[in-house]
Amino acid sequence: MIKEENKFSVLLSVYIKEKPEFLKSALNSIYLEQTLKPDEIVLVKDGPLTKELDDVIDKFKQNLKGILKIIVLKKNMGLGYALNEGIKECSYELIARMDTDDIATPYRFEKQVSFFKSNPDVDVLGGMIEEFEEVPGDLGQFRMLPFEHDKILSFAKFRNPINHPTVTYKKSKILEVGGYTSDILFWEDYLLWVKLLNNGCVFHNLDSVLLSFRVQNGNHMIKKRRGIKYAVNEVKFARFARKIRFFNNYDFIKYISLKPPGRLLPSVIISKVYNTIFRKKSSIKKNNLE
Repeated sequence: MIKEENKFSVLLSVYIKEKPEFLKSALNSIYLEQTLKPDEIVLVKDGPLTKELDDVIDKFKQNLKGILKIIVLKKNMGLGYALNEGIKECSYELIARMDTDDIATPYRFEKQVSFFKSNPDVDVLGGMIEEFEEVPGDLGQFRMLPFEHDKILSFAKFRNPINHPTVTYKKSKILEVGGYTSDILFWEDYLLWVKLLNNGCVFHNLDSVLLSFRVQNGNHMIKKRRGIKYAVNEVKFARFARKIRFFNNYDFIKYISLKPPGRLLPSVIISKVYNTIFRKKSSIKKNNLE
């Protein structure tokens, strides 16, 4: 692992169900459109892809020789496993995460790398996101989270404290806790934050919008992540947090009393709760967050 100051890797994972046009926009946003370009992009192919996805990747590989590194998994292993394999291949201490259907803002990496340089004690750095459906800005709503470490730590006792696709973290700290835990679907990132916080890592969220986050069909993911399956996984997450002593007994009882039952509520109610807790509408001045 190379620890050259200011150099960083970007880590993505793509699988067969993702859309080629979204992947193209994501890759453009993290290299061509950045004010500070990454020194390396690590893209994990999580199992066989469609020809259309492979064509997009091949084109970028030709244009980004020496920058784009492709990691191929023979079969789909899931996000947590794929990211762990990608982390091993990242050359630099700073690793920026990115999803293949979102769009990074042009100043994202410049802001994050500059912050790490000025705040060497910080290990995990996230930021705010603006949600969109068709084009960035069409919904006028933002997902806001606490900024300072103490508030992030408190927030994490009940809710995910980091917008995962905005995060940049230190590779050595991720390896110390064993990387992503991949056996609880959809909780891979939250589980990682809990392990890192429990290990004494310092967190921070920038009060800047670093990413345009795609939300198809409005509350698509809220509607999708409902039902018994997700309630069971919610309990598994809480048990894990208690096992490593991130949750005390009070935290555990509070979490399983409120969160898993919420997975069984009608999506319209869940959406209202989510909007109240996380989303801020366009009354917030976007340029105040940039």
